[in-house]
Amino acid sequence: MAEEKSGKKQVMVAVDDSDCSKQALKWTLVYLKDSLADSDIILFTAQPPLDLSSVYASSYGATR
Repeated sequence: MAEEKSGKKQVMVAVDDSDCSKQALKWTLVYLKDSLADSDIILFTAQPPLDLSSVYASSYGATR
């Protein structure tokens, strides 16, 4: 958590597709809801990289 000069709090929660990150967001909303009533919550979302192992490049003649 970081505080701005105005005294308003900001909280950032990183969320990906894991159960742990979803639980961290739930925990933040449940246990910090009273202290964050007038504060900003920033969600940082991340996606897993694409699996490109089955993508093949086309031959030169096929692109024309």
